[in-house]
Amino acid sequence: MQWMPRHYLLILPGLLLWAGCLGDLPRDNPLDPKSDRYEPRGRLEGWVTRLYPPYPPLADVPVRLLPATDSLQEGRLAYTGPDGRFVFEALPPGSYYLQVQAQGFRALQDTLRVAITAGQTRTVTLRLNALPRFTAYAAVTVHISRWWPATDLYRLEIEAIVTDPDDVRDVMRVWLHIPALNFADTLQAVQPAGRFFKALLQQELPVNSLHDLLGYPLYLGAYDRTGDTVYTPAFQLVRVIEDVPVALRPRGLATVDTTRPVLRWEPIALPFSFTYRIDLVRREADLDIPVLTLTGLPASQDSIRVPQPLASGVYYWTVSVVDTFGNRSRSKEAGFQVP
Repeated sequence: MQWMPRHYLLILPGLLLWAGCLGDLPRDNPLDPKSDRYEPRGRLEGWVTRLYPPYPPLADVPVRLLPATDSLQEGRLAYTGPDGRFVFEALPPGSYYLQVQAQGFRALQDTLRVAITAGQTRTVTLRLNALPRFTAYAAVTVHISRWWPATDLYRLEIEAIVTDPDDVRDVMRVWLHIPALNFADTLQAVQPAGRFFKALLQQELPVNSLHDLLGYPLYLGAYDRTGDTVYTPAFQLVRVIEDVPVALRPRGLATVDTTRPVLRWEPIALPFSFTYRIDLVRREADLDIPVLTLTGLPASQDSIRVPQPLASGVYYWTVSVVDTFGNRSRSKEAGFQVP
């Protein structure tokens, strides 16, 4: 008979006692499959990215998970990491709705339903469409005095700068909307990319005159390739400038004796803040070729020398008054010749 070392004999009773107690440990962990309180659980893992390849991930996006069968439960909230990943652990089996809402993107609200199965991980990928954004927009009134026809011209000019984080080419349409008059008209895409413009003559408007449009709420709308639409806040036209400045000289196709003539206009007094604007064009084969535009000239100024030498030819210039909001009133054309 082989004898066991004495120190083993001292340890053996403790091991037997510990083994006996182990069988009596309570199994009350709901995650323990052998527990009477065991509740099977599943798991949801996902990623949030942009809509188009190469699908860049979106970080810090809140993702809410709501039980589809119990509207009283608040659900759970997770945020995406730098790689766009989010995880919901220990989910009771059943159906859930995912809600995703990120600033500047179309929200997913109760449109994606997922089923969670015990002991399994459900994986989803959510691609969010970036919405168009108006970075600048304006609607101004324009009053133009003419030699012919003798009646003045009035028009509404609308301009907008629209971007889209997906791609500026994702913007499909930009339009002016006047809900109170049941009126809408599409702006034209012009250069550079993302700029949209439209000039509406007074007779094209749903009112008798441009003045009648003052006070109506105006909106600009834009939608992208997926049809997601955004609108600007409401804005209004401020005024139509009736007073018209007068271009004094040179005029009447007079020949000037310098390639940098001084342009003079009649001072005008108005009950609101304004600046002057000078537009100079070259007339060539019945075509008007813009030469320069000078803006922001102070109301106290009544002349300016052309800042660059002009080539030989026929030129026309106008002077406009422009208020703080961009509304303007333009003089009749004045012409001169550079020999």
